[in-house]
Amino acid sequence: MHAFRFLLPLVLGGLLAGCGRLEEAVVVEDLRRAPEYFRESFLTFSGTPKFEGMGSYQWKSAGGGPTKVPGQRETHYRYVVPIVPKNWTPAEPVPLWVAFDSHRENISAEREALRKALGRGPISGRNVDNPERQPGLLRGVSAWQHAVVDAEQRHQVESHPTAPIVVWSR
Repeated sequence: MHAFRFLLPLVLGGLLAGCGRLEEAVVVEDLRRAPEYFRESFLTFSGTPKFEGMGSYQWKSAGGGPTKVPGQRETHYRYVVPIVPKNWTPAEPVPLWVAFDSHRENISAEREALRKALGRGPISGRNVDNPERQPGLLRGVSAWQHAVVDAEQRHQVESHPTAPIVVWSR
C-alpha cells in the first residue's frame, strides 16, 4: 500500500505532463511553409482570411435519439476558410485552412469572429486533416476535406496537397 501511495503521484504527474505536451501548439512563423507542418496536431498561426474563397460541406444526421423527434434529421455544416500570407495571389496554393462547424447556414457571426481574432494576432487550433495521412492522398475523404474540394471547385483556388486544416473555435 505504501508503494502505491508513492507511485500514484508519479504516474499521475507523468500522465498530466504528457497531456500538457499534447496541447503545445507548433508556431508557424511563415504561413507559406504551413504545409510542412501537416503532421503536427496543434498549430498557432496568423494570416489573412479569404472569405470569398470559402468552402462548405453539409450533411444530415441520422436523426432520432432521446431528445429528438424520431425521423427528424438535423443539418450539419462544415466550413473552411483559406488563410493566406501577405502578398498572396490566387495563382499560389492555399497554405492553410481554418475550419469550423455550425448547425446554421448563416455564419456571419462566425466569419466576423474569425476576422477579428486574426486581426488581433495569432490564433491556435487542432489540425484535423488526419495528421497521419500521406500527403495529398486523402483529400476529399473527411467532411473537412470535402469542404476544401468545394472551395477549390467553386472559387478556382488550389489547396496545397498538405495544407493543414485547423479547427478554430471562438
